[in-house]
Amino acid sequence: MKRLLIATLLAAAMGLAADKKILMEASSRQSWVSSEAALAQYRAAAGTGADIVVARSPEEFAREAANADAVIGGISKELFPKARKLKWVQTISAGVEANSFWPEFVQSNVQLTNCKV
Repeated sequence: MKRLLIATLLAAAMGLAADKKILMEASSRQSWVSSEAALAQYRAAAGTGADIVVARSPEEFAREAANADAVIGGISKELFPKARKLKWVQTISAGVEANSFWPEFVQSNVQLTNCKV
């Protein structure tokens, strides 16, 4: 699962031009996603193509989402309209149901990918 996430981040960084922001929310449920070791791997994979930003609180996530190009882990229906630069959402699970039932997301040009292993 970790390798898949790193590969996905690398592909995203290559697909996004330089100076892009990939936002992740620190998660106690899946601490491996935002551990210091994992972040070092993500940043190495992204190189200079993208900045990996980790939000450590819901307020920080909301603030950073406003100009994020990509989100790892998902985004709420309420926050989605405020993420004006968003182009990609990567879930950290195989299921994508949380994002697939609201018309605003489905009708947008935002790409949705999962971590199917």
